[in-house]
Amino acid sequence: MMSRRVCTRRALLPTTTNLSSLYTLGSELKAAMSEQAAVGKLVAQADQSGGVLAKLIIFALSLGIVPLSSYFLSRDYLWDGNTIYAAITAIVAANGVLVLYIVEAMREESRLRTREKQESESRKNR
Repeated sequence: MMSRRVCTRRALLPTTTNLSSLYTLGSELKAAMSEQAAVGKLVAQADQSGGVLAKLIIFALSLGIVPLSSYFLSRDYLWDGNTIYAAITAIVAANGVLVLYIVEAMREESRLRTREKQESESRKNR
């Protein structure tokens, strides 16, 4: 009868293998939780990058359309057939689209920074 009690007590006491398996389990749980946090961040970035991708497509199309249309329209209606002035107009229009794209990218970056700051401040206040 005495040996039974000793056996049951030994099974309840933590051994080194039990502790190492608990440590491994804890590490796996931490990794899973950090993966879930990373997935959440990726989903949030994907939501934001959808708008960025749309802007990129719009600016890419406008970079092709605006200079061509400005060349032909200015050649026919503004410069009376002078192709040199029409080409200069198209170059100015292309550079204008590029400048607008750079300005919009900088504004988007500043918006993301302020949003990250607000999120970090709200986490600190919790």
